[in-house]
Amino acid sequence: MDLRAIAGGYALGRALQLDHPELDRSAVLCSKLIAVLWLATGQVVYLRGEPVPFFGLGVPLIEASLFPQLMIVLQLLAILTIVCSRFTRSGCVLLASTVVLLSLSDQPLFSNNRLFCAAILGMLALGGEALARLQLAVVYAAAGIDKWIDADWRDGTFLRSFSQGLCRVGELWSPGWDAGAQLPLACALSAQLPVHPWLAVACSALVICVELSIALGYALGSTATVPLVVCFHGLLFVVTGSSFGMFFYAGLAAALLTLRLERMPAPLDRGGFYAALAVLLAGPWVRPWLVLAVLTALAVGVYLRGAQPAQVEEKRG
Repeated sequence: MDLRAIAGGYALGRALQLDHPELDRSAVLCSKLIAVLWLATGQVVYLRGEPVPFFGLGVPLIEASLFPQLMIVLQLLAILTIVCSRFTRSGCVLLASTVVLLSLSDQPLFSNNRLFCAAILGMLALGGEALARLQLAVVYAAAGIDKWIDADWRDGTFLRSFSQGLCRVGELWSPGWDAGAQLPLACALSAQLPVHPWLAVACSALVICVELSIALGYALGSTATVPLVVCFHGLLFVVTGSSFGMFFYAGLAAALLTLRLERMPAPLDRGGFYAALAVLLAGPWVRPWLVLAVLTALAVGVYLRGAQPAQVEEKRG
């Protein structure tokens, strides 16, 4: 093993570079955004003093005193490898494996949104953007179908109860709000849905249709997936006051897998543009109006400017 050659593969200048010999630029960008936001949002978790492994099995390694520190080091190494090296796929495997190990080692650390990130990174490492898009299509299709076969979802009962609970409890969690802060949109829904049952049914149907449409968009690799994902996750954030851990951020990052960045006009083809968006949406300054404004501008910009290269090619033809 040539350690000097491995060390030479790391450089801070690679952080905003998207070229890779094996992965598409969109896949590299998606993995880098997930890695950076994993760190920025405090997801670098470690085992508690008394871990509770799944199946009630205690593993000596898990109970070792240095295990938490090892998990932190592995996550930081994986993030550094994804962001600042040419070994992007290896970094994806390392971070995904560490997340899965942590989830299985201590039940309180298990989280669907963390495993969602691990699944995306794992698929990117194994098969690039095509396999990751297939995995995402399955996730969103399963979510939509699960709601469709649930009677409480179809008749609007769940949304009525959920909106009333949100209005009563307040904001769940987000980077820039105080826990328990009032959620105006959730309260408006809680007041209107019981009075207008048809509205609850319509909203439920809309959620199901959007999730199934996102699944179809990922399966087809359609750029129309981007505005759908942005609207879906943006409204979910504003209504609940929560990013649901990494779900909001990973969902937006994954939508980039439907784009061909090399064909996008500036600045939509550059890593620095998306890094700036990540900073804007992950800090303690995040507010509902900021999320709506930024994501609306992003969706419109990607959709409108993304059509320009195709139009130019048609004119040249």
